Amino acid sequence: MSVLSVARAPWGRDFDPVIAIDGQAGSGKSTVSTLLGERCGVPVLTTGVYFRAITKVLVDSAHREHLDLSQSSHDLAELLRSVALKLVGERVFVNEVDVSDALRSPEVTELLPLVSANPLVRAMILSLERLWVREHGSCVVEGRDIGSVVFPNAYVKFFLTASDEIRQARRSEEGASVLERDRRDATRAQAPSVPARDAVVVDTTNMSVPEVVHYLEEIVTFRVVELTSTKEREYR
Repeated sequence: MSVLSVARAPWGRDFDPVIAIDGQAGSGKSTVSTLLGERCGVPVLTTGVYFRAITKVLVDSAHREHLDLSQSSHDLAELLRSVALKLVGERVFVNEVDVSDALRSPEVTELLPLVSANPLVRAMILSLERLWVREHGSCVVEGRDIGSVVFPNAYVKFFLTASDEIRQARRSEEGASVLERDRRDATRAQAPSVPARDAVVVDTTNMSVPEVVHYLEEIVTFRVVELTSTKEREYR
């Protein structure tokens, strides 16, 4: 039985049933999140696909040249209201069209930092993330501001890092843009990508993927047992 089977509800306490995994590009957070979800027997949400899907919509929009993505605007709000995003397994659908294979195109990757910093886009995707968790219960959610903004009451939070050299090597197809995007995300005014105050920061530079997953699983197990014990004491 999964250790998280006891965590389907927040035990009458103010916790979200979420393992929040944030981190830098190339830190291994997507791979680790998937494997940790398998180990714990819970679903995994990779929130970056939401941002890439919206970016794909904007790349294809006939009005792209007239949209000011640096701020909120009526035109952008109208466009976002016309978009229906849906995740089906590992596939991403926009208005019933599967866009999964186009989400890592150079055009999407280039525009992504600007789109992901837009407050209208972030507000829309925050609602989608919280709805997904309400529908799925205990889960792993991976992103860049999950523990600090989206689920500040997650019962366990991680922030993965690695050296610049390692991250560039892991994301060699993106080169120096990996570091530039991290710099932008960490310094943006809207939901900066920084460790939550109570997050466990994990440097994966000299760790294998199995070592990282094992380390995170141990912490999750301890946290669930700790909170379950607290609940039992409250009801005595």
